[in-house]
Amino acid sequence: EHDLRAYFEVFGELSDVVVMRDKATGKGKGFGFVHFQDPKVAEKVSGGRHEIRGRSLEAKLAVPRVGPSTEDGGHNERRKTAHPPVD
Repeated sequence: EHDLRAYFEVFGELSDVVVMRDKATGKGKGFGFVHFQDPKVAEKVSGGRHEIRGRSLEAKLAVPRVGPSTEDGGHNERRKTAHPPVD
């Protein structure tokens, strides 16, 4: 999470950074979420390729899921915090 925050905060102020982890092992699942304060910054950063510590990553805008998104049938509230598209 520290590496993601350090890399993306250069583009704009962040309100949240989360790396998704396996519940059993605690290891990263290979993706995460970066939430910018300004939706225009998220639009600018998305769609491009980025590299952190030699690992290539693709930044995409988060899209809320419809229906259950967790093993216990609950909803992942973080997915609902995505910024709306900028006009």
